Amino acid sequence: MKCPKCVEVELQEIKKESVFIDVCPTCKGIWLDRGELEMIVRELKQERTNKTKDKSTKDKKETTMLDVLSDLIVFW
Repeated sequence: MKCPKCVEVELQEIKKESVFIDVCPTCKGIWLDRGELEMIVRELKQERTNKTKDKSTKDKKETTMLDVLSDLIVFW
């Protein structure tokens, strides 16, 4: 798929956790397919619910969807 902004540049598909994200190497734009944003939001809500139920997760360092999104923003 071509970048909607750059027109001639091919998007690179990156898999982060359970979501495939299209990224433009030129403009650094991040493009989500239908349903992917909802999937990210759902996983973030689930992670928040799990953390409030189990306070012992402070000792464990797990990769959260928020970490994945933060990595993407910093990486690109």
